Amino acid sequence: MKNQKHLFNLPEDIHYLNCAYMSPLLSSVEEAGMKGILGMRNPSRISSVDFFSQQELVKEKFGQLIHGKSSQVAIIPSVSYGLKSAISNIPINNGNQAITIWDEFPSDYLTLSEWCRENHKELKVIQAPSSGLGRGKNGPGCHANPERSFAADGQ
Repeated sequence: MKNQKHLFNLPEDIHYLNCAYMSPLLSSVEEAGMKGILGMRNPSRISSVDFFSQQELVKEKFGQLIHGKSSQVAIIPSVSYGLKSAISNIPINNGNQAITIWDEFPSDYLTLSEWCRENHKELKVIQAPSSGLGRGKNGPGCHANPERSFAADGQ
């Protein structure tokens, strides 16, 4: 891949590599964001149709990006709604536990916790290994932390 630094608004002497934390915005994304913010300066000019006018274009573009059809792309208001929809469609007779990670985003944790309560399942919260060794395998650190393992009643 060729150097893409010209697509970002970073100082010449900065080489930003920590994208796992937060990536810098492409200049084109920055411009689109500013356009959106400027459009919200006067909320009286925003109508209900404005919330959906770009939806089909976004679905089409994302479909192209993943080599899929726009009809297979769903736009949801938040991750928790999407997660709730997804887990509501998994069979409840498929084991007695759900697993999440220790530092999970709160709305994801709460959605899983509610699903476990409703379906009489145990929510196991696991902590990542202290080192990268064995990560993603059944190695050290890939077990439930008993202090953060909850029964269906939340106890």
